[in-house]
Amino acid sequence: MMLRSSNGVLARIEFKGDKNNAISGTVSGPTGQVKISGSWDRAIYKHVKGSKGDQECLFVVPALHPLANRYYGCRFSMTLNELLPEDVPSLPLTDSRFRPDQRALENGEAQRASSIKQTIEQNQRNRSKEGHRPMWFSKQLDAFSKTDLWISKGKYWDAKEDQFKEASSGMVKIFTI
Repeated sequence: MMLRSSNGVLARIEFKGDKNNAISGTVSGPTGQVKISGSWDRAIYKHVKGSKGDQECLFVVPALHPLANRYYGCRFSMTLNELLPEDVPSLPLTDSRFRPDQRALENGEAQRASSIKQTIEQNQRNRSKEGHRPMWFSKQLDAFSKTDLWISKGKYWDAKEDQFKEASSGMVKIFTI
């Protein structure tokens, strides 16, 4: 994988695909180049020539939460779907934290979650036949990469500040079952 940033930093990362989930690569930029290695499911290290220990730990995968087998993830990923009452007014109707299938799964209702998910997906397939005009992004050809990118129209944060009062009338009610 190659990632290039507009600030001149270039990362070349190779995912080995072996049983150790190994990665290796280089990150280079205006100030120099460093090598990285490790495994995506344990830890990633930066190799520093001439330093004590020759490597610096950049990332360590945190321990799993005791309920990780129920919610399929680490503590951080479990909190991504948390819906706090004070957040509700500033969220668009399309925010994934409003997914009723996800709430059912979190409540241990796997069969109900599966049924709701199937309904949401069928509704989505039906809507896709009607066509859709994105509210927040427009597709533009990127001159640098020569690929299509979705670029912000710059209206989302204004709508969020307005608590989506005006924008909600144009939003598709994607989680209605």
